[in-house]
Amino acid sequence: MGRRAGSLIEAGIRPGAGFAKCNGFAGGGKRQECRRCVSLTTRYLIAWIFVRELPNDAPRIDVMISGSAPMGEKLARRGPAWSVALVALCLLLATGVAAPPQDTSLDVLVRAYPEFLVSHDEKILIWKDGTRMPVSDGRGDKSFEEKLRHPSILDQLSIRYVSGPLKRPPGLQNDPGRFRNTAFFDKMYGDCSKGEVQRRLTNIAWLPKSGGGSVQITTVNSVADRLRAVSKELDGLGPELKKFTFPSAGTFNCRTVKDTGNRSMHAWGAAIDLNTKFADYWLWNPKVTYRNRIPVEIMEIFEKHGFIWGGKWGHFDTMHFEYRPELLSADR
Repeated sequence: MGRRAGSLIEAGIRPGAGFAKCNGFAGGGKRQECRRCVSLTTRYLIAWIFVRELPNDAPRIDVMISGSAPMGEKLARRGPAWSVALVALCLLLATGVAAPPQDTSLDVLVRAYPEFLVSHDEKILIWKDGTRMPVSDGRGDKSFEEKLRHPSILDQLSIRYVSGPLKRPPGLQNDPGRFRNTAFFDKMYGDCSKGEVQRRLTNIAWLPKSGGGSVQITTVNSVADRLRAVSKELDGLGPELKKFTFPSAGTFNCRTVKDTGNRSMHAWGAAIDLNTKFADYWLWNPKVTYRNRIPVEIMEIFEKHGFIWGGKWGHFDTMHFEYRPELLSADR
């Protein structure tokens, strides 16, 4: 290929190294011999740059895409414009400008709790104090009910929470956030049965301009500061919206969830219930498939500060908000 290979060498592609002969690529309806110069793999496709040696010793670059293959091959055969564009893409990838990796739910989890988590290796979650916690219990066949009662860390991330207004009522088993791994949250917030959560609680004024009283909330993960910010925004709403938010029906409570036997986020001091006068809860009327009276403006303020809403559960609890930034971050 002579000097014309120089641009490829400068791009980090080494002609002559690891070549593989192939047949059948390139246009004109003729079978032509080519040499595979480089193979590049991304999450969605595999791209090959082909350098075809023509009789006049003027090399021509062709590109073939597979993986998302049918479309890629068609693009490569449409003509020089598409070939040049695809070559440019492959050369960028070859020189190290690759597409950003896709975040996993565990990546999002680590970023959501920077005070405690360092990294993971897809099987083990690594805490700042060196604790190594398995993310799976090895059971991939658990039913919805089993996940509610015995969730692994991966289970608690398995249902996507969609931020913003509801487009339709959630399905009966669409309960993002209701799978809570006790060991994970005990490690982070403390075990309330041992008094560990209580030592980290603080009182904050709840809608002080409106006479909402005070609530007790954890200082871990700056949840108290985030709830203060929520309170400030809610206090600025008109009276027809604020009436849904106070008095609060409760925050910290060392208790379990009635239908699962596992701890509620209230047991870790990271949840708040709003005015029960306007609340709807599936256990209060099991015959009702779904009901909600909480305005979307209130829900959006909570989500903005990292709190998910129980009104987005099939087993709805519309007065309930809990701090779960990993679920909101995964949605964005």
